[in-house]
Amino acid sequence: MLASEKVRWSLHTVRTRLAKKQQYCQFFTRFGECKKSGGKCPYIHDRAKVAICTKFLKGLCSNTSCKLTHKVLPERMPDCSYFLRGLCTNTACPYRHVKVNSKAPVCEDFLKGYCADGDEVSMISLQIYPGLLLNFYFQTFTLIGE
Repeated sequence: MLASEKVRWSLHTVRTRLAKKQQYCQFFTRFGECKKSGGKCPYIHDRAKVAICTKFLKGLCSNTSCKLTHKVLPERMPDCSYFLRGLCTNTACPYRHVKVNSKAPVCEDFLKGYCADGDEVSMISLQIYPGLLLNFYFQTFTLIGE
């Protein structure tokens, strides 16, 4: 390898590491923990950006060591999937009731756990869970493997 190639490779490595340091860890923001904690994860771990516990929203979280957020914060609330389809009848629904264009893309940052745009986002803020598949038009939910 030539010296110029080594320099170019080193610059590429440094840029990649710096770019990661400016992004939130999707595992930490979605689940409240990261297997690479302890300084080994190259992404940002910010407790203020951890997703809201869905069991807490339903009044069902009794886990005293739950690592997810137990506060209703509008900027971190997922959109109500029933409202998006015109089906939500729950007057006390804790999820966001926002009219979003049905052709709007799902917010990639929200899927990773945190969207800095919060309430101002023009995309759909849905939480997708492992094993749950959402079709393109948001008409149906299908459990994978059933």
